[in-house]
Amino acid sequence: MATNPFIKYVNKTVSRTDWQREVEALYNNYYLISLLLASPSTASAHEVSKLRRLQSALLKTIEQFVAELDQQTKQTQSSSAMVCLLKTHVTVMQKLNGQIGNLLKEQGAGVS
Repeated sequence: MATNPFIKYVNKTVSRTDWQREVEALYNNYYLISLLLASPSTASAHEVSKLRRLQSALLKTIEQFVAELDQQTKQTQSSSAMVCLLKTHVTVMQKLNGQIGNLLKEQGAGVS
C-alpha cells in the first residue's frame, strides 16, 4: 500500500506526536470506555451517562476529523490549510482526551 506523498509532507509539517498520538488516544479511550460500560460496575447513573456522552463525542470527533481531512484533501493541496485543520483538530482531541482522563481518574478514586 503506497502512502500519499501529501500526507507524508503533512506528517513532517505537523509533528506525528501532535496529531497521530491524539487520534490513537481517542481510539484507546473509546475502547476503554466501551469496556467500562460493558462490565458490571458500581458507577452511578450520572457517571454512566457521562461516559456515554464522552464515547459519543469521541466517535463524532473522529468522524468529523476524517471527513474534514478528506474534504480538505479533495479541495486543495495547500499545506497551510492542512496544517490549520490538523492543529484545530489536535486542540479538540486534546481537550476531549483530557476530559476523559479526568473522568477516569474520578472513577479510579471512587473504586479505591
